[in-house]
Amino acid sequence: MSKYLHLIRKATSLTLLTTWLVTGATGFLLLMTSLGIRVPTVTTDIHTYMGFTALGVSVIHAYMNSAALRNYLGIKRR
Repeated sequence: MSKYLHLIRKATSLTLLTTWLVTGATGFLLLMTSLGIRVPTVTTDIHTYMGFTALGVSVIHAYMNSAALRNYLGIKRR
C-alpha cells in the first residue's frame, strides 16, 4: 500500500508544481494585456482552470501531508 501512496504523493506534488507554473506564466501574460500587448483569449480560460486545479490539488496535498504540517506548526496529536 505504501508504494501506491508514494506514487500518489509524487503525482500530487508534480501536478501542483505544473499548475503553479502554468498559472504563473498565464498570469504574467494577462498582466501584459494591461500594457497593450495582445494575448490569445484562451489564456484567460487556461489561467482560470489551472487556478482551480491548483486549489483542489493543494487541498489533497495538505491532507496527505497533514502529519508533517502538524509537526511544523508544533501541534501535538491527541
